[in-house]
Amino acid sequence: MICLIMSVSVHNMPISILCWKLERLPTADLLTAITCDINSEKCMLEDDCSGCFDITDILPVNLVTDIAVVWKKWEKSESQYIPVSRQGTLNDLIQEIKKQTPIFKGHVFVKRQQSLHFENKKKNSTALEVVLQVDFAENFSILCQDEIQSAHWSHPQVTIFTGCAWSDAGNAKHSYIIMSNELNHDKYAVWAFMRKIIDDLKQKYPEMKKVSVFSDGCATQFKNRYTLLNLCYSKSDWGVEVDWNFFASSHGKGAVDGIGATAKRQLWSAIMTRRADIVQSYDCYAYLKSKDLSGVNLYFLTSGDIDQHKEALQKRWSEFPAIPLIQKHHKFQAINSNMLLYSETSCNTSNKRLVFGAKLKYADIYSSDESGDSLPPLLSKRDDRPLPGTPGPSVTHENKENTKIQHGAFILVSIRSETRNHKVAYYRYLAICQEPPEEDNEVKVMYMKNISKGNEAKQFVTTPNDVSYVAMSEIIEVLPEPTVNTIGNRIYYEFNENVDVFEAG
Repeated sequence: MICLIMSVSVHNMPISILCWKLERLPTADLLTAITCDINSEKCMLEDDCSGCFDITDILPVNLVTDIAVVWKKWEKSESQYIPVSRQGTLNDLIQEIKKQTPIFKGHVFVKRQQSLHFENKKKNSTALEVVLQVDFAENFSILCQDEIQSAHWSHPQVTIFTGCAWSDAGNAKHSYIIMSNELNHDKYAVWAFMRKIIDDLKQKYPEMKKVSVFSDGCATQFKNRYTLLNLCYSKSDWGVEVDWNFFASSHGKGAVDGIGATAKRQLWSAIMTRRADIVQSYDCYAYLKSKDLSGVNLYFLTSGDIDQHKEALQKRWSEFPAIPLIQKHHKFQAINSNMLLYSETSCNTSNKRLVFGAKLKYADIYSSDESGDSLPPLLSKRDDRPLPGTPGPSVTHENKENTKIQHGAFILVSIRSETRNHKVAYYRYLAICQEPPEEDNEVKVMYMKNISKGNEAKQFVTTPNDVSYVAMSEIIEVLPEPTVNTIGNRIYYEFNENVDVFEAG
């Protein structure tokens, strides 16, 4: 008997939770029941683990699925989300849960990974690498205790931008409030406010080299191509390297919210008790400055301070293309002045992707100076690995002339990698050519992953996020076309013979 069906909203996506025999199934238990490893990116993000269960696998065996049920689902109506009643069979509801489960799993994984990365960054913060969380507080409306009725409809406001910085393993904290009469929380304001905070941090830490920024993913403020493009100019603009990390949707609360709330409470209390005459935005700043808030660095920027950089920023952004699937990714970092990489989570070092700039090479992503980890795996793990310093076979000039390397060709590629202890290793990967060779004898390829059992290397799948350019000299051979099989939404490529791959593991 179905006694209760309820729905909750996660990431603006409704996840229906089924209940049987007066026993609710919490979302945490649901994930544990259908996922073999809730800490695995393969299980939680890719939804491609053979060991994970389907939602139907955990239902009671004798469950009757053709009975009529009613449930609620959050759906967008014009400009807002509202709960909408749905009717159907129990099987219809189960299929709805099945469809939404991968979205829910991905959201939970990102939320946990980003929170973990944030805490780890704070614990490892130093005077060289500072952690900074930023956010816009809701604009403060300036009221008057004795205002007339007509004044109710025209309250002036003040922008409040907050920040909190950590160094010395999180033991040293610095709070920031930047107030402004500029009410647009846009890319121009963000650039100006960030510059002010980083300039202050540079005075506190003259040796500072890097700032790791954390914020929510508001598209109009932080998570847009314009603000993220500025990362490539951070050294010239602000004198330090900056990377940007985003929390999962609805999980961006933190110390910055307390800083903003403290400022508003002080202002509200002063107005209601008539301790100060606050009638415009600068009055808010002046009052808080007089209170000498403990540990808070307080600044005021006028709209003119923000506007003076608009023309230069507009010129910088004029030809910058959109970033594909920007809301899906949560870590952005500049490799140099013309290359920006991003990944789905900040903890992910093996699945970075080029946004724009020069051609992306394997070494650009997996360099020897990658912080925190040794050389990350590009593809799946194999028992047979190349000996360090042993190059793979190369393609001779004659072979290259006779090889038909065109779009869609399957090729074996030799990649040279250097570990942090400066040992050289050569790996071999299967890849698909994305374009014909260019004039500079480089080919754009998408790497493939071996999913064969045991020591075989016959069955592969594509890895769309692993795309880079390889030189013709790195191509070992062109392989015969495999058999293509489709199972569900996945496409599998099967070769008659084992492919001689040596994948990093």
